[in-house]
Amino acid sequence: MLALPAAVAMPFDTQLGLGAAVGMLPAAAAGVLPVRRTRVLSLVISVVAAISLAIGALIGQHAATAVPGLFVFGFGAALAASRVKGGALAMLLAAPLVGIGLSFAVDAVLGVAVVMVVGGLYAWLVSLLWPERPTAPRPAGRMSTPQAITYGTLLGLAGATAAAGGFAFQLDHKGWICGAALLVMRPVTTALVARGLGRAGSVLLGGLLGSSFIQFGPAGWLIGVAVAVALGCMSATQGSRWYVMPAFTTFVVFILLLWDHPTDSAWRFAERNAETLIGIAIALFYGVLIPLLIKRIPRAAERSRRRPADAPA
Repeated sequence: MLALPAAVAMPFDTQLGLGAAVGMLPAAAAGVLPVRRTRVLSLVISVVAAISLAIGALIGQHAATAVPGLFVFGFGAALAASRVKGGALAMLLAAPLVGIGLSFAVDAVLGVAVVMVVGGLYAWLVSLLWPERPTAPRPAGRMSTPQAITYGTLLGLAGATAAAGGFAFQLDHKGWICGAALLVMRPVTTALVARGLGRAGSVLLGGLLGSSFIQFGPAGWLIGVAVAVALGCMSATQGSRWYVMPAFTTFVVFILLLWDHPTDSAWRFAERNAETLIGIAIALFYGVLIPLLIKRIPRAAERSRRRPADAPA
């Protein structure tokens, strides 16, 4: 149902249909919540995504605003997650999408933002057709303020480092490296490592399928079918414990980038995967290595205090 507008438009205007498909990605990621009154979250997520991309495009015009801006957004999002009801949305969605927004020009992102909001409205209305079902238990607990400050600093540094690297190497899609770093980052090490592995494999698979599919020169109706399948699979797997969603988003984005430039397939495939791996490496550095060093410093100091004065160093 979410893919229907894109699939219908695709045979007549491929660009419009693909734009509608990209605009539906945040809503597809939200799924259908058990209780109808909470399903407005599809619209809320789409609005947050649209605003975040627009902010990213605005600050992404210069390194002087992008680098400190991503640090501030990462730090503030972690604090919001620890203090405000619904603040986790800022940390898990808004901050990464601000980073992804660095890939957009300001004039282009406005159209994407409008399509996302319209897509979210459509997704919300469609979701009301589904019957209600029992609610699952909510995960308990938020980060404490000290934990949020520590993690927010690391999250902000990850985003700032990714942005700085994108500007330093003049990458075409600075948002890809920022998005990979911020979407993989998590306060829990095991979750971060699992997401890093999942994102690397999913982007590789989605890029391979998307770039291979476009080489056949598919007609508009066939692109519509492929995008509908991708959005359907994305909605079906959004609750999975495996991080497979990037495979479907990458597939759709690759078709958008390559449908009228199929000769760029090899370059885009290498670019997307290289920037994804760099972003994951940044997330592992700030999310795994630095916390490990922080934990070891007090232990080393304690062992040093307990060592006898005449013991060998």
